[in-house]
Amino acid sequence: MNKFIYLSLLATPLLTIAAPQDDRQGDTGKAGIDWQAQAQMPEFIQHDFKTLDKDDNGQITLAEAEGKNLERHFGYVDEDRDYLISRAEFRAYTESDQQDN
Repeated sequence: MNKFIYLSLLATPLLTIAAPQDDRQGDTGKAGIDWQAQAQMPEFIQHDFKTLDKDDNGQITLAEAEGKNLERHFGYVDEDRDYLISRAEFRAYTESDQQDN
């Protein structure tokens, strides 16, 4: 019986590490992907975001925005000032831009 408990204690951390994580729970997962914001984005906005997100990590960096119109507006779009534009921030920016035009 003691061997079983000992093995269980050893295996538990390994199972926790090896268990796949579902990034779709909550606002953002370990990859920083805001699945709720992506699901609510119109397809053309998703396409624009994917085009700018060169490394496909779910965020746009200033380097990825370099030379694009978004670079000039980066500080305005990056609402939480983490130097990354999330899908939610990008969507809010593109939707406010459409309302202004």
